[in-house]
Amino acid sequence: MRLEITHFSTTYHVPRSFLRDGEDNTLELFEEQGGNPYEVKVATVTIANACAKAYEGHRLELACNENQVISEIKFASFGLPQGERGSFKKGRCESRQTLSVVKRVINLLF
Repeated sequence: MRLEITHFSTTYHVPRSFLRDGEDNTLELFEEQGGNPYEVKVATVTIANACAKAYEGHRLELACNENQVISEIKFASFGLPQGERGSFKKGRCESRQTLSVVKRVINLLF
């Protein structure tokens, strides 16, 4: 895959969906403003998963590094969930609205 960027910018974002695993990925920048190719820096971002527990009456704070956001909440429970990180399932004594309430609160905050 070859991606050519021909307009001037101080930063470029190459979406992960543009990249192909197992293939050559070439990025070509055509600088027409007298830029120095030795000053080009490539930064990669690691997409991380977080898993945390907060017990009733206690507070849980989630935070991201600068310029990062929480993009998805996959599971939330107000009850007794079963399983472990990455494979939780609702257990006994669950509220059916927990995930939608948590997502609504996150949307209000951000």
